[in-house]
Amino acid sequence: MERPRFIAEALAEPDDSRAYYISRRMAECCPDRAVLQTADCDFDPHGYARDERCRLLPQPSIHCEWEAEWAGEEKGLRYEERNGWHDVFWQGNRLELLQVSWSSGRCSEAHYWITAEALEVCESFFIEVCRWGSRLRDEIWVFEDGYWERDAALYREVRKVTFDSLILAGDLKKRLQEDLRSFFASRAEYVRHGAPWKRGILFIGPPGNGKTHAVKALIGSLSYPCLYVKGLDDACFSDKSSIERVFRRARECAPCLLVFEDLDSLLKRDKRSVFLNALDGFATNDGIVTLATTNHPQKLDAAILDRPSRFDRKYHFDLPGPAEREAYLAHWNQRLEQDLRLGDEALPRLAEITGGFSFAYLKELVLSVSIRLVSDQGAATVAELFTAEVKCLRQEMQTARDLRKQAGGKSGRKPAHLS
Repeated sequence: MERPRFIAEALAEPDDSRAYYISRRMAECCPDRAVLQTADCDFDPHGYARDERCRLLPQPSIHCEWEAEWAGEEKGLRYEERNGWHDVFWQGNRLELLQVSWSSGRCSEAHYWITAEALEVCESFFIEVCRWGSRLRDEIWVFEDGYWERDAALYREVRKVTFDSLILAGDLKKRLQEDLRSFFASRAEYVRHGAPWKRGILFIGPPGNGKTHAVKALIGSLSYPCLYVKGLDDACFSDKSSIERVFRRARECAPCLLVFEDLDSLLKRDKRSVFLNALDGFATNDGIVTLATTNHPQKLDAAILDRPSRFDRKYHFDLPGPAEREAYLAHWNQRLEQDLRLGDEALPRLAEITGGFSFAYLKELVLSVSIRLVSDQGAATVAELFTAEVKCLRQEMQTARDLRKQAGGKSGRKPAHLS
């Protein structure tokens, strides 16, 4: 078949008629072949080919346009095709693939036309590529700017985090693990009682007290796909579309964990009704654990915060008490070199004078003292350095509180940490 050379012509067409122009030209030049058109985000033929599921051979007579992107030190240089024509060899079939990309406003979309001798071949190839594209392989799905993207580096980092180094009050750590394990193991019980097999869990508490650590440890301890929503703002689609695509992907991956960190900052007022409907509307969310965190529960709608069928269980991550502070300091103390460690008798005293410190501030205390011990050896004892650093950090905390009070007074609202 003679390949049409109309990509440049198509790109000169208006945005709203460009796809139709290409479809009409494809029908004219391929009268004996079936054509399937798609702009589905799950359709990633280049990734499918890199995974050696098919072969893509660019047509030498058609110019292929590639765009380079620097993806950071770990991922290096990445190329993405913008426009081109390929022969496709897949499962004994020979297809052809036309890709044309264009921007509408700030959004860029890739459009594909698949041709083969029979429509069934086009459809089978399309379905298999989409199935491959929706599966995770030692990765986490991350949603940002309106699109899902796999993140293998984040998956590796999360897998390093365990419950062993997490200090929480009472039996909170045990209850968290049992809650999730029990849910995933109890599908038959939910069905037997006619209850939806879904779960909503909300972590509540001031910053720096283990919420994120607990989320990562849960992800790492459970062998289920994880979907992480980094942002819901979308320049290309409506808020409704963005949230619907989040939950649609979660339903495809179920059973899974769907994570919303800092839910109060993600959910602007105009998104709340759409989110509530997706969380607890007519669509089934079987097998989905919606796991969210918030530093400011007073910013959440009562329909989110107080209704069990949306977030069935709330776990509170409060500032650590004396016992938790001592346990946390002891944990970090053991990681210091022997000659830099505090004596056992000094730990209770240090836990006592760090009242009001979050785990994050306790970690900063240990790290800052460790650095000073290395750089100022002999200048002061370990206990003296810890005492001095506690005073310094407490002044920093007071300054932060004063600034929040000023901001709260100017806005006429009560500061979040005092609500």
